[in-house]
Amino acid sequence: MFSFQEKSTNITYDSIAKTVVFYSKQRDNEKALFYSKKMLQKSLNNKNEKQKAESYYRIAQFQRKLRANDSAFYFYNKSKELYRQQNDSIQIARCLRDIAIIESSYGNYINSNISAINGLEYLKGGVQVL
Repeated sequence: MFSFQEKSTNITYDSIAKTVVFYSKQRDNEKALFYSKKMLQKSLNNKNEKQKAESYYRIAQFQRKLRANDSAFYFYNKSKELYRQQNDSIQIARCLRDIAIIESSYGNYINSNISAINGLEYLKGGVQVL
């Protein structure tokens, strides 16, 4: 790049998401986490709640892979709440499944079972998404 050329600042959310997938497949979780946070920044700029929810979920995934379960738990909950606002029961169930796994890893089997059952209820359609 020449000094007189401008750096392209028109990077799309989808291109950042593809970068996250690339690093995830490479098992480079730190870079995938870095770009997941970039996804979140882009979704905030776009004022897109669906992108924001997916970004929180991706951040949580990589936090969990990096063994930062407390952060992962936080971001799964943020994602779950945004999906609840969007009435997306499948994504809510996905978040609850991962929350249950984290709770179980801490030996919190009662809450883990509750989270898992709640997730199944969303899949079954027995829970009204409000």
